[in-house]
Amino acid sequence: MVQVDLITGFLGSGKTTFLRHWVQYLTAQGHNVCMQGYDRVVVEPSGIFDVDEFFDILRDDPLDRWYTLGNVFAVVDTALPPQLSQEEEYLLASEAAKSGCLLASRVQLPGALGRDALLARLNTALANCRCARRFAARDILYKDWDTLTDADFAALDHSGWRQADYVKLHFDEHNAFSSLYFLELPLTESALRAAVPQLFADPACGHILRLKGFVRAADA
Repeated sequence: MVQVDLITGFLGSGKTTFLRHWVQYLTAQGHNVCMQGYDRVVVEPSGIFDVDEFFDILRDDPLDRWYTLGNVFAVVDTALPPQLSQEEEYLLASEAAKSGCLLASRVQLPGALGRDALLARLNTALANCRCARRFAARDILYKDWDTLTDADFAALDHSGWRQADYVKLHFDEHNAFSSLYFLELPLTESALRAAVPQLFADPACGHILRLKGFVRAADA
């Protein structure tokens, strides 16, 4: 059967960045994660994804005959704001609850939450959605991803996943989290780099969770 790994985590937590690290490791180990003849599948859903839906899909016929769930990773941002909305806190907890390992992102940046403080935030979120699971130091990889070794990745490849129940919070995702799309903006890379911090700092722009997109580099 083909093993499926899930990389989950809230909007802007760093899932795509870790995905690159993970796929590079799997490829170096001889796994094929390409479109044909693959032996591993790595899934990175939206940051507002219902993880239970992923589990339900893999358990349905005929997928349950072809694929098996391997590892569930939850990427947690050490730059979490002091206050989260009810919906944000629920997603933070529900996306981490069934993970085999938590992956702290941006630990090398100034102002990053320490390991114990980050675990405390997660455990509070779990308690608020009536989940019995609690995270301990052994459940989190708190390390700069650029310094991860083959031994770190090998341990991650055996982290698996956990069964955990919690009370669902029903809300309209589109009302709670809105997206704005801008196409073909006439901005240079340097202008965009200057604009991004200003957008995050400007209260008139609201509570921005992430900015994501592509820009043509000057030497491209």
